[in-house]
Amino acid sequence: MLRSISPIVLCGVAAVAHAQVPLPADVQAASGKFTLKADDAIQTNSPAAAKEAEKFAAGLRTSTGLPLTVGTAQARIRVGIDESVRATGGDEGYRLNVTPEQVQLTAATAEGIFHGLQTLRQLLPPAAFSTQKVSGTEWSIGAVKIDDRPRFGWRGFMLDESRHFFGMDYVKHLLDAMAARKMNVFHWHLSDDDGWRIEIKSWPKLTEVGAWRGTECALPNTREGETHKRYGGFYTQEQIKEIVAYAAERHIDIMPELDMPGHCLAVTTAYPETLPGTGDDSVSVQGVKANVLSPAREGNYKMVDDIIREVATLFPFQFIHVGGDEVNHNAWSKDPAIKALMEKENLKGLGAVQNYFTRRLETIISKHQRRMVGWNEILGGGNLRPDTTVMAWTGTGPGFEAAKKGHPVIMAPGPYCYFDMGYGGPDEPKTHWWAGNIETSKTYSFDPTSGGNLTPDQQALVQGAHGALWTEFVTDGTGADYRIFPRLNALAEVAWTPQEKRNWDDFTRRFGDDLERLHYQGIAFRVPPPTALWKQGKAKLVPPFPGADMRFTTDGSKPTADSPRYESVISIADPNKLRYITVFRGRTSPAKNGAEREGFAKWSPENITADWKPVDFDASAAVTADGIHRALFQFNSGGKKLVIRKVELLRDGKVIATDAHDGESGGKAVNNSYRLPVTGHRSGAKYTLRAEIKGDGGNDSRGGISLDRAEGLEPEMTVAASADGYQEHTAASLVTWNPGSYFWSNRPLKDGDTVTFTFAKPQVLRHVELPTGEASGTKDQIQNAVLEVSNDGKTFKKVADYGYGSAKADLDGKPVLAIRLRATGTHAGWCMVRLPQLR
Repeated sequence: MLRSISPIVLCGVAAVAHAQVPLPADVQAASGKFTLKADDAIQTNSPAAAKEAEKFAAGLRTSTGLPLTVGTAQARIRVGIDESVRATGGDEGYRLNVTPEQVQLTAATAEGIFHGLQTLRQLLPPAAFSTQKVSGTEWSIGAVKIDDRPRFGWRGFMLDESRHFFGMDYVKHLLDAMAARKMNVFHWHLSDDDGWRIEIKSWPKLTEVGAWRGTECALPNTREGETHKRYGGFYTQEQIKEIVAYAAERHIDIMPELDMPGHCLAVTTAYPETLPGTGDDSVSVQGVKANVLSPAREGNYKMVDDIIREVATLFPFQFIHVGGDEVNHNAWSKDPAIKALMEKENLKGLGAVQNYFTRRLETIISKHQRRMVGWNEILGGGNLRPDTTVMAWTGTGPGFEAAKKGHPVIMAPGPYCYFDMGYGGPDEPKTHWWAGNIETSKTYSFDPTSGGNLTPDQQALVQGAHGALWTEFVTDGTGADYRIFPRLNALAEVAWTPQEKRNWDDFTRRFGDDLERLHYQGIAFRVPPPTALWKQGKAKLVPPFPGADMRFTTDGSKPTADSPRYESVISIADPNKLRYITVFRGRTSPAKNGAEREGFAKWSPENITADWKPVDFDASAAVTADGIHRALFQFNSGGKKLVIRKVELLRDGKVIATDAHDGESGGKAVNNSYRLPVTGHRSGAKYTLRAEIKGDGGNDSRGGISLDRAEGLEPEMTVAASADGYQEHTAASLVTWNPGSYFWSNRPLKDGDTVTFTFAKPQVLRHVELPTGEASGTKDQIQNAVLEVSNDGKTFKKVADYGYGSAKADLDGKPVLAIRLRATGTHAGWCMVRLPQLR
């Protein structure tokens, strides 16, 4: 058991009133508590209220064992429809008033009643979510008054069932978890290259052929390492209807996605005639051939019309998602029919060909009384209908662009909302990586309308926030749960709670209770690990939520539930040997390695504002000798990122070093390190770090500032590689010596590939080390390579082999003009090269 006493005793009534996720818009805690009794019932004033109350009561009968009947007779718990709530709460809002004598819940609609009952259930002990009776618990609710409504009307999540098929039980399990946190749109990705998952009676081979892959199937195994003879599955139309009804009972709409014209290998395998007329060897960004429909084939629009007609009958929600992302336009480049279409329709380029196809889809979907949603690539190539909704996934930028063009927008940016990305750290399952690591805190830091310079009318076009799980590396429900939760808990609060009420520190105080709820719901969530701070031989662990049971080791071994429990500061000379976990109800978090240096100063709402201003921090204790010092701004918590534009170091009030560049520290750190050389150090002088900073849109931001002297040399240099870098992680990005920078090849390195560091002047070196891979783990390390040095930049000699991702060598002190990593074999994946360590 994580906590030996209940949250009610531990935190008091006021804290219990704030233990919900998502946090309600307005909460006023009172004194006392309401305790359920064996003869309690729920009084309702309408059939709609009675229906919602009965669903709520059924769940509590299971967990509490109390009879809890529903009717119209006078009772202490009252649930009713009240049209007056609509004025402040809209269709989804509610009012809840709990006193020691009674509970009263009102809303304008059944949907509002449902949301209010989720809050009421969360106000009870977490065991209220148990699927079996829990004995020995006092079923009490702290007195509180809540007036609640959502920030956004769209609070969504996508599950990809094409790559891997999960089945009805898991989908229902996911819908239950979403509903408890007031999520209201389930986006169901039902087709892609890997499989077609919905029965279409007018085109039966979509499931007869397209739903199955393997060595005995027309559709081959598509995932790395698969050896299936026959793998897959699909949902019959009757099963679809059952799941749609199940979701509707929980006030969740289901938006189906059928990806087109790209990502269509399952379709083109079932119906090869849908392909362009001329064979083409080009591939999609995933390396897939023959997965693009032909926009020049009129029969394809007949197929799409038939599919949409059946889908619209199955899904009453007004939106249908058509994908439109990552289309391999080269597949159309050689087809005479496409060229004829371009000439006939005056289409200037292959992007315009996709726009032609998309506009035909708009017409078909509108014909069936539905509205189209597509990924942000549909913005390219031409105009769209104003009511077409754009789902931004590559970042927030395309969403802001769509809003400025007048389109409704759903924000699902990968760097915050793609839960197939890793959490970070070496002790994690295989994941995607292109959007970086996404800790729960990063998801929580997302604000869907921030940073786009939108007018109020354009902000109103942002419909809400949306998470997603792509399942290339997820084969079962347990793996899906691990990646979704608790990041979805954070996203639920992003989408529901007013931005000004959101605060990461407050969220973590409520976090433990919501993990308890996930436990009782049978969800295999990721237990969050602690963080560690180190300073002058002392390390302290920071719990992920109050009362967390933290275990650690100091010899580099992996900790277990039987390792020493963290009670107080740990004495440890080498923080790299520290490893630590959280233990929760017999389960353990991933193990984390090492510790961050504890900063010499902090920023917080007390010393920053939403406007630029210089803030001074006493740095005398941090500046103790000559050398290159780096001020690093590390975001810890809050709803706003810190923005920096200039950092100065002063000695006795006089500026001695300046670094002026734009940086930020928040959910993503961008150029957040500032280089400050110190010469002529004076003992006893007062050193001051002055930073021109602001909170981006508010002052809810907290973090630490470290000022460390470089242990090695940082000479001026150029960096070149034989492979291109991925996005901003080019070889040239290393020249600033910004801590945390790395070159990330956009392809696997092969024998003979090089990464070369050439210094502006020869350096007298006695030691060199060049690490590779992720700093906190083994991801993208280089193994088959050697480290070489050169005195003239032309002739290189080997000084070390790579092992465990790094190579290092002691040198003879002669001048070195260049060092080089040279691959001696082919690597399986992309490779990272970090900054060299020179002494």
